[in-house]
Amino acid sequence: MRCVWVLIEELHTDGWHIGGLPFRGPASLMDGLARSKSLYESIDGHPVTRTELAEKAPVRDR
Repeated sequence: MRCVWVLIEELHTDGWHIGGLPFRGPASLMDGLARSKSLYESIDGHPVTRTELAEKAPVRDR
């Protein structure tokens, strides 16, 4: 028989950031994933090295 203990500790969202934006719970995670997906899909081709990625990735203005 195995026994598993789980400790759940709730943390305040103050001070947590994702992608430079304040953490707002699950909405922040979904926004971050959507931005990552759109950036990934905008890359020309399928680069496999850092050099190839740097050459093919689009430049974003902030």
